[in-house]
Amino acid sequence: MYESAARPVVVGIDGSHTAIRAAIWAATEAKALNTPLRLVHVLTSEAGPDPEDGATTPETQYAETALREASSAVRTSDVGVTIDTAIVAGPPGEALTEESRNAALLCVGSSGIGQVASMVLGSTAMEVAARAHCPVAVIRTRDDAETTTDKNWIAVGIDSAPDNPDIVSQAMREAQLRGSAVVAVDNREDRRVGAVPGEPGSRVQDLRDRYRGVDVRPVIDGAEVSDFLADHPEMHVGLAVVGNRDADKVADIVGPHGHSLAPHGNCSVLIVR
Repeated sequence: MYESAARPVVVGIDGSHTAIRAAIWAATEAKALNTPLRLVHVLTSEAGPDPEDGATTPETQYAETALREASSAVRTSDVGVTIDTAIVAGPPGEALTEESRNAALLCVGSSGIGQVASMVLGSTAMEVAARAHCPVAVIRTRDDAETTTDKNWIAVGIDSAPDNPDIVSQAMREAQLRGSAVVAVDNREDRRVGAVPGEPGSRVQDLRDRYRGVDVRPVIDGAEVSDFLADHPEMHVGLAVVGNRDADKVADIVGPHGHSLAPHGNCSVLIVR
């Protein structure tokens, strides 16, 4: 669950269209939390003004341009959020993980994660998913530039783990925020998530009562969310909400780079921690 307390929503910006789409997605989160949006570009080398003539290196110029373009895109989206920008140095994964110490949410874009996470964007997404100190969103953008969360379904697992209520609550809030429906995947051994439609004691009915207007579809599947997505491509899930223990499944959920080979393909993921 997010703990904003004026902490910003941080987005990694690398100059790509994928990162810009992630920033636009994150702006909606920042607006809902009433907190600033912090756009961060990471220089992989110590590149700064030349101490002799004050000139800026090409790397820094690129960073400034990338941040300016991302800021402009967010403003054009008319979300209405305060935007801060920063240029930091270091390996991208380490630098963004450090940023996460004071963030309500860390967001990175991805056009897909290779099987060995060999691409910079993919490996960064994997690293921050595993190591960040706050919730992490990995926003998948397809080759046709559609952000996958434009699809209508949000998937979340229902189980008996202590952190599951927080995970499910975040999925429901995302559904409210983005006008989406929720598919609640029951992977508990007793398989009673949607026991009797309309039964007050069922967990799904409780969610429907608490989050009026959100369509919740219970699925008694017995599978993890990542497996459910692979088995049910017809659901067209745009965002999967998972807990920290499933951070190692990010690559499975987001899918590979380029044209997806995964049956579900092109899904964004939000890790609640």
